[in-house]
Amino acid sequence: MHPNAQYYDKLAKVYDRATEPPGAWAPPIFIASVIKAKGLAQGRILDIGIGTGRSIETLYEAGCRDIIGVDCSANMLAECRRKYPDIVLIEGRFEEVDLTDFAPFDLIISSGVLEFIDDLPVAIRKAVDILKKGGMFLFTYEPLIDGHEVQREPKSLVVPNQTSEFFVPDFFTYRYHPSTINDNVHAAGLTIQSDDEFVSYKKLDNLIIYHCVLTKKP
Repeated sequence: MHPNAQYYDKLAKVYDRATEPPGAWAPPIFIASVIKAKGLAQGRILDIGIGTGRSIETLYEAGCRDIIGVDCSANMLAECRRKYPDIVLIEGRFEEVDLTDFAPFDLIISSGVLEFIDDLPVAIRKAVDILKKGGMFLFTYEPLIDGHEVQREPKSLVVPNQTSEFFVPDFFTYRYHPSTINDNVHAAGLTIQSDDEFVSYKKLDNLIIYHCVLTKKP
């Protein structure tokens, strides 16, 4: 089993309870705010790393049902299926699953996922390939921040404590400078519509900073 799937299989039963309190996990909330502000709740939608479905709550409430969700964790998908039985869910890593039968997409979202993908340029290019002309790719990522207590390392274990029940060896967070993200986005042929910085959560005494980027395929 891939380390990412192993970790989220462990976390699935407690994920919603752990991430729902205010300030506990902001990416789905920030993604939702952009979707509302830009009027993006329409058309065929792909959620990369849908997990338990927290990132599609706003879309679902707006009446969207043409949603395809991809996630590497069977247990997370089971929780999502219980809440959203009428959307298509596919188990597997985004980089590996075949989505050609569902493409092209009007909107692709990814909330708190890209920092766990070891080959980000491949993932971005794949998203572009299955995105409709004029379609939007909306994603969050965890940036590399010089001098930050936690985010100064380009690669680190998600759970470093080996005695934790959620410890999984070889499950890493990957961080990039915003300029690197921008270069990869532009190289894939996307244009950046907005790039907002926000506090994702608090780790010990450290505020963990994320970016939310809205891009468009010309």
